[in-house]
Amino acid sequence: MRVAFIGVSHWHAPFYIEPALQLKGVTIVGVSDPDFKIAQSYAERLICPWCADYRTLCDRVKLDFVFALGRHCDIREEACHLIEAGIPFAMEIHVAWMAARWRFWRSERPPEEPLPLCLLYCGKVGP
Repeated sequence: MRVAFIGVSHWHAPFYIEPALQLKGVTIVGVSDPDFKIAQSYAERLICPWCADYRTLCDRVKLDFVFALGRHCDIREEACHLIEAGIPFAMEIHVAWMAARWRFWRSERPPEEPLPLCLLYCGKVGP
């Protein structure tokens, strides 16, 4: 499986990258971050391509799955791009926002078309 990481400057990135490195059959094929120095640093360590713009990475590299760990103000655009590109992904988000987008996206597709999405939720539970 060809995996990429978007938003590698996020403090959760190592929690996903380190286990991915241990999985048989998983190859990290690209990283992206608006902070090009951080993206480049990860790319050198992982021996893979990097891009400051995740859209460029998605266009240049064949991807089977993406871990998208961007800033909260960017995740909506990232998620929409990945959904429209048909790239399965995991993202820490607020599920309520994504549920609305998911229903809209699903309504535009034939029922037999698979959904290219995996959600991870990280948030406060309770008052």
